[in-house]
Amino acid sequence: MWGKRSAAFRYTLYGALFGFAFPIFSTFGDLYVQQLPLTLESLLQVQKSTPLHWVIDTAPFFLGLFASFAGRRQDQLIRLNERLDQQVQERDQAIYQLQTLQASLEQRSTQLETAAQVGREAAAIRDVVRLLDTTVRLISEQFGFYHAGIFLVDEGGEYAMLQAASSEGGQRMLAQGCKLKVGEVGIVSYVAGSGHPRIALDVGEEAVFFDNPDLPEARSEMALPLRAWGEIIGVLDVQSTEPEAFSEEDVAVLQTLADQVALAVSNARLLQQAQESLEAERRAYGELSREAWAQMVRTRPELGERYDPQGILPTDGRWRGEMKRAVRRGETVLSEERPSVTLATPIKVRGQVIGVLDAHKPGDASEWTAEEIALLETLAEQLGVALESARLYQDTQRRAGRERLTSEVTARVRESLDMETVLKTAVQEVRQALGLPEVVIRLTTSPPSPRTREDGRSGNEPARSDGQERIV
Repeated sequence: MWGKRSAAFRYTLYGALFGFAFPIFSTFGDLYVQQLPLTLESLLQVQKSTPLHWVIDTAPFFLGLFASFAGRRQDQLIRLNERLDQQVQERDQAIYQLQTLQASLEQRSTQLETAAQVGREAAAIRDVVRLLDTTVRLISEQFGFYHAGIFLVDEGGEYAMLQAASSEGGQRMLAQGCKLKVGEVGIVSYVAGSGHPRIALDVGEEAVFFDNPDLPEARSEMALPLRAWGEIIGVLDVQSTEPEAFSEEDVAVLQTLADQVALAVSNARLLQQAQESLEAERRAYGELSREAWAQMVRTRPELGERYDPQGILPTDGRWRGEMKRAVRRGETVLSEERPSVTLATPIKVRGQVIGVLDAHKPGDASEWTAEEIALLETLAEQLGVALESARLYQDTQRRAGRERLTSEVTARVRESLDMETVLKTAVQEVRQALGLPEVVIRLTTSPPSPRTREDGRSGNEPARSDGQERIV
């Protein structure tokens, strides 16, 4: 049902009301021309005497129908805008929550302010690789650590793989493809498996963890889990040259930073996945459009238009070199001759080139200016949009015709409950609808099974049985 705010209802109403103006003005115009009195009898006489009025009287219906199509499209756009607005509001709300959290952290101690600064800068980066590199660099610079590294857990949850490091030794480990088994020996492996932070000092049993030739000066190490949406996605590993550099208070401060880093990494991943999905969808839609246009060109090779009052264009229909290069490059190409008076601008639909706008100036004219080229490119862009809309409209009309034909055939077949009549009606309607010379309906006593039968033939093969058929 159309609501009070439905654009389709309003457009239909306005179109119908506007359409009523045509039969009213045409009828009263004939009354005036024929010098007839303004009576009901005169109005009926004018309507009957002029067949053209019968066509004009349909204006309210057709204008209302066409306006209804436009209104439905407007309703779809309105609903889409509402969904987009909702998504923007949700995103703004999430950003607002992050900013509120960061503002509260800035009111704490000097360490908390430093952690908030690092987290704030990291959250502004959307590329995962650059985010990780910037994060470890800022942590080392702001806190004065000897080494900072970020491990991310692989999709299988089996290994924690080093993805970014701030020290020279960490860069060597990164180049070697350092990865640690989750849950096994080692501070990073333990944190990745348990999800609990851990500190290792260069004393007692913990001293075994510092036998790393790439980081010979490390005397204290702290590993913190990177947790996002309840899942351990990695480990933040920091090391210092001081023997007892970390305490439980440092864990609380840096865990806040680790949580922000984890959220930033998760958001960057989600954004990257969303962008990849959107790009894949855009490419898929573009490919579908390209295939649809290729099919249309194959079925209608003459499709195109030219305007050449001076007769300067070639008449053999060949594509010039500039036109071919415009298709390959997807950009405007000027002719190499000087002065350059010809250009080819690609016509695109969803990023796919479907044609070329080939423009020529007279031989004595000046070269194309930047403003003229920009204008032609804008026109080509709008032309692509209009052509795609026309093609989609034609596809919609064809589908509507097929559905209408199917409904008509089905309705006629269902008019009878007699088996013979149903079969006869079916073959006749199908033959007439599709223009076929012959249609056969065969009934079998043993329908094929989807599984392989005992005789070894596939279930897709027809069964060998006596059947009945109707041929018209």
